[in-house]
Amino acid sequence: FLLAELVETVGAPRAAFEHFRQAQALSTKPYDVGSEVAYVEHLAALFTPQLLAARKDEGDPSPQMIFVIGMPRSGTTLVERMLCAHKEVATIDESVAMRDVAEVLLNLV
Repeated sequence: FLLAELVETVGAPRAAFEHFRQAQALSTKPYDVGSEVAYVEHLAALFTPQLLAARKDEGDPSPQMIFVIGMPRSGTTLVERMLCAHKEVATIDESVAMRDVAEVLLNLV
């Protein structure tokens, strides 16, 4: 899967798709489209326009940066995409900056 993601990053979607297909064929846990659709429908039912409108003033108006960090395959890309959908949020896409910071800090110890 990692190779497919890397190939997709360099702008070769057809080659990436083939790598995703091969990775899925080798996977011990096949992708279940039905459960994914059910999950997204569940989220859509929870976060209705009415719910969001009722809570529009509950956030923090600070222009400070938000760092989304996590382990691989933990949902950080989904969170980043959801945040980026907001008109006042800009992202730098995925970065290894935090890994670099961690390495510097570990070398100081």
